[in-house]
Amino acid sequence: MTKNFANNSQSCIQKISDNVLVCKNLAAYDLVGDEEEWTIRYNPDIQVPLTWGMIRHAHAPINKDDGDEFTEGLLDDDLRDIALVSLDDTPITVNEDLDADLHGLYTDLAMAAVSASSIRVPKTYKEAMTLPQATGWHEATYKELNDLLLKNVYDVVPVPKGTKVISSKFVFKAKPTPTGELAKLKARVVARGFQQRQGIDYTEKFSPTARSTSIRILLAICTLLGWTSDQTDVFVAFLNTTLHETVYCMPPPPVVLPAGHAWLLRKSLYGLVQSPRGWYETLTSQLVTMGFRISSYDSCIYIHNTESLIVSVHVDDIRIYAPCQRIIDRFKDNLSESFAITSEPDALYLGMHIDHRSNTTTIHQSEYVQRVLERYELTNLPTASTPCDHRVKLAKDKDATPSPHFQKAYLQKFGSLNYLPAMTRVDLAYAASLYGRFNSRPTQSHLDGITQAYAYINGTPQVGITYTKQEPSLHGYVDADWAGCPDTRRSTTGYIFTLAGGPVSWSSGLQKVVALSTCEAEYIALSEAVKEAIWIRNFINNLGVGITFDSVPIHVDNESAIKLAKNPEFHQRSKHIDIRHHFIRDHVRDKDITIQWINGKDNPADMLTKALDTVKFQKICHTLGLTTGPTPPATLAVPMPCQAYPSHSTLF
Repeated sequence: MTKNFANNSQSCIQKISDNVLVCKNLAAYDLVGDEEEWTIRYNPDIQVPLTWGMIRHAHAPINKDDGDEFTEGLLDDDLRDIALVSLDDTPITVNEDLDADLHGLYTDLAMAAVSASSIRVPKTYKEAMTLPQATGWHEATYKELNDLLLKNVYDVVPVPKGTKVISSKFVFKAKPTPTGELAKLKARVVARGFQQRQGIDYTEKFSPTARSTSIRILLAICTLLGWTSDQTDVFVAFLNTTLHETVYCMPPPPVVLPAGHAWLLRKSLYGLVQSPRGWYETLTSQLVTMGFRISSYDSCIYIHNTESLIVSVHVDDIRIYAPCQRIIDRFKDNLSESFAITSEPDALYLGMHIDHRSNTTTIHQSEYVQRVLERYELTNLPTASTPCDHRVKLAKDKDATPSPHFQKAYLQKFGSLNYLPAMTRVDLAYAASLYGRFNSRPTQSHLDGITQAYAYINGTPQVGITYTKQEPSLHGYVDADWAGCPDTRRSTTGYIFTLAGGPVSWSSGLQKVVALSTCEAEYIALSEAVKEAIWIRNFINNLGVGITFDSVPIHVDNESAIKLAKNPEFHQRSKHIDIRHHFIRDHVRDKDITIQWINGKDNPADMLTKALDTVKFQKICHTLGLTTGPTPPATLAVPMPCQAYPSHSTLF
């Protein structure tokens, strides 16, 4: 069967035989080819009337004057917005076989060749039914409500007098593929958890997720060991959790209940305050039963007791790391006995593209960058060579009174930007730290700064991190910009840790106290880096995969800070430093870390403390191996010692 889809984002065309096309939301510019040979056969009960303007290139016998419509053949109600187009003069007979074929093609026709970002996502079911993808949204709604029934999520019961009932709504989403095309339309019933009351509707609510640093370390470890990784998603994960509190909930339209009735929830519903915690406890219990132990250093990393198998969990997204696919498949089979799981594209995880090649793994967020640029209409923005202008010193304006609209726009752009350094873009870490200081009172100069950051990513959408198979080597780099904040005169701390030739952990932020000297600023920064180094070392050693580190070298470009870390020197000038920073000396003495000097010109952490000129900024990016593809990174400047459910049409 040949597919020939139109470019119109609201229409879909598919060839189902030698002379018949099936068209959804047909428009005039979809009639391509030899215009004189088109013949339209359309169902008379269409949702969108077939006007002459839509078919002005169609071949007779369409009558322009009297607007006659063809009435031969009747399609099922769900197919009323589909046109049948004949490529010759042969009439099309809508028999039972063709009707069945159309049903099978309908979902594909609703989504094929459509960019997920071009789909208008509705806020309510009523709005969804007015959109071009109405049938797709309707089927997604159908499926969600049917899943609630099959999972025994609720009972319909009379509401006791005086009982508070929380409301709910449908949340819709157009889920993209790794290439940005529309994968499927999703609808989810979400309770309005903000209406719950602690101690009545819920008690505990905290639920952890895997740290992004942990995930990057695991990807680097896999590259070093030559392991493979895969992922899966637990279908309607929260619905697998038994609810222990008594919660009454009203379903969203189009569901209608008898007067005085509501849902008495048996299981957790998305949106409930306690749902994430309940799911975490349910999944953890199951994984422990399957022979896993929880990492002592990240409660969402699970390590198998007998096999070489590691699992990271971010809510319902599960990433599996193992020496071979056979072990991963066996784990999936075992997990599917307890939960309905779906296969997710291995190339996309938490917004990161994961590109596995021979001896290398590259991660980047190019698709996310493209969506953000399109969202803010910045795709034509002239590119910039750095995310911050080193000639401009931004400061707070205490007298600024931004309008709600301006502040909202600023916060939205900052929030979208901030997700990039949280996952893969170490080159944007300082920019996000800087622009985040002005969230309370942004001005136009601050917004111009964020615009420059977007101009930079517009020219570097595919920049990412590449990990290379090599001898295991963990190194840290730390730097500080003394009194760099013009508003508080506090210093900026920046550190980076590399493994397998690429960054796995980094941070950029203002220090909590004012440092009185560059030595003190560097020493405080070093204390933060040491804490991260100890955690990374312990996390890796706890994995039990054969890679361990006894000591972590940390490179500092300030000799005074190095001496202070090794000995209690400069007593008169350092006696005021908070005692909590002096724990560095204990770890140096125990040889958990080694402090090494590095030339400031070669310190990659400099990028995380201040805005740099183009030459130095790009040199550091090259040094860190920030690449646009799966090519091996450059050497650092210093030695680096499903289960399918039936539809349930009676729900509406």
